[in-house]
Amino acid sequence: MTKSYVLLVAVAFCAGATGYGAGHFSRTAPSTVAAVPPPERTVSWFIDHRPELAQKIATCKDNPGGALTDPECANAAEADGKIGLAEFRAGLGHK
Repeated sequence: MTKSYVLLVAVAFCAGATGYGAGHFSRTAPSTVAAVPPPERTVSWFIDHRPELAQKIATCKDNPGGALTDPECANAAEADGKIGLAEFRAGLGHK
């Protein structure tokens, strides 16, 4: 038995064991499925979800360098400011 025959048998066995057909061993790489990132949380989402807002604010304060490039940090800071302003205005008797 020659080396090339052994290699051919090994490839055929692996292809059958994994369920890939002969087309899998072509010149192109098999495609991979990328994970879809979760949707970005908006200012209004953070206003409606106060515990998550507090957690995100704490995370952003703990890593201010990373917060500069994280859109959710900006959204959380904006939501926090809007909530604070609304509470301040409510304390003054404004709507």
